[in-house]
Amino acid sequence: MGDGLEVWNDLINQLSPDIACFAYSRPGYGESENGAGSTSRSSEQATALLHDLFRAAHVDPPYVLVGHSLGGLYIAHYASEFPGEVSGLVFVDGRPPGFRESCDARGIQFCGSYAIDPPSNWPTHIVAELSGMMASEDAVATRVARIVGIPAVIITSTRVWPGENGDEGFALWLEQQEAFASGFRFHRFIRSEGTGHYVHREQPTLVAREIEALVRSDRSASHDATMHDATKPA
Repeated sequence: MGDGLEVWNDLINQLSPDIACFAYSRPGYGESENGAGSTSRSSEQATALLHDLFRAAHVDPPYVLVGHSLGGLYIAHYASEFPGEVSGLVFVDGRPPGFRESCDARGIQFCGSYAIDPPSNWPTHIVAELSGMMASEDAVATRVARIVGIPAVIITSTRVWPGENGDEGFALWLEQQEAFASGFRFHRFIRSEGTGHYVHREQPTLVAREIEALVRSDRSASHDATMHDATKPA
């Protein structure tokens, strides 16, 4: 949150040339226009926007979707809405769908519902996304069963958050990410040692490697399926 597509540049440069890449800035970030003046922006709206962008840019599925922080909720929602279009998911220190609820249950104000209430003088697109965060978490939490069969990689930071209750909130953040990862039938859970929240900037090679592994696994599976069909008796 707060960044345009340029924060992915180092990672994109690490990807193999034979892997097609599509990156975009959400409304209000980078050079993207803010769009309609909605006071709340949820994962449902983000999914609809991304789907439209893929169509407008003639980028055909299947996709390996990569999301950081709040973007993790957005790619999970997209996969639940269009599971046939998604062959893999990479969550880069992504926000777990049950995080805010767990913070509230444990009385950690640092990361609970109260912490999501943004100051009114913040940029409107950031306020809109924060205002829609509860709806995004709740929506994805009810849709998790739809995506458990999609191969997923969950990469977490390991640098403890600063400030009062930061250590407690961060411990829960890791706990919730690991719990989220365990729900997928095919997953890898990776702790990026020594990194903060922007894992893709501090360890772009690590994230690129995991993306490439998912892409190549999907290509191999597609090739095997094609060969199997080709050898069926006429």
